Amino acid sequence: MPDQRQHRGRHPADSRLFASAEVPVLRRATEELSWLLERGYSQVATLKLVGDHFGLRERQRLAVLRSSCGASAAAERGRRRLADVWADGAQATQFSTDEHSSHHAGLFVQFRAR
Repeated sequence: MPDQRQHRGRHPADSRLFASAEVPVLRRATEELSWLLERGYSQVATLKLVGDHFGLRERQRLAVLRSSCGASAAAERGRRRLADVWADGAQATQFSTDEHSSHHAGLFVQFRAR
């Protein structure tokens, strides 16, 4: 039987939960969660604490959790990055992290054709 899964798309509340006005709150929650994770606190307990403190809904909590990690984890991820990566006929030649790299390992890659 072929795979019948389909992407469900956006949740109806996403436009409200992730609106521009919510970004500063989500960013601050991500920073605080990352700070607590760096100090060894439990992921489940810290997410509950930070989510309750900022009044986050379940989808917002999941987004904050997926955007967070301790500074040492982000540094370790950066250390393990490869200098050159080949993908689909292009070579990644330049790596840079976004402005919150101390809190998560967001990564942007520029490609050039082989």
